[in-house]
Amino acid sequence: MINRKRRVRRGKSLSMAPAEGVPEILNAGTGPGFFAINLALAVHSVTGVDGAEAMLCRARENAAAHGAACGRACSRWRNFER
Repeated sequence: MINRKRRVRRGKSLSMAPAEGVPEILNAGTGPGFFAINLALAVHSVTGVDGAEAMLCRARENAAAHGAACGRACSRWRNFER
């Protein structure tokens, strides 16, 4: 059941993803990384930003578990560099 729900949510989020040719996506409020991971698996470069360092750690763990490339991530907007 969980895998089915995950597949449905993944399909919905990817249907809203930008077309190819977008160089990078910023996922503000990335949380545990659900959208960032799905977008990264769809060959998008994703940067996750979240105010909680614990959520960024969880996002990195989840990315590794799903085989997604873990790109840049930062916990504060003032630390965000292009």
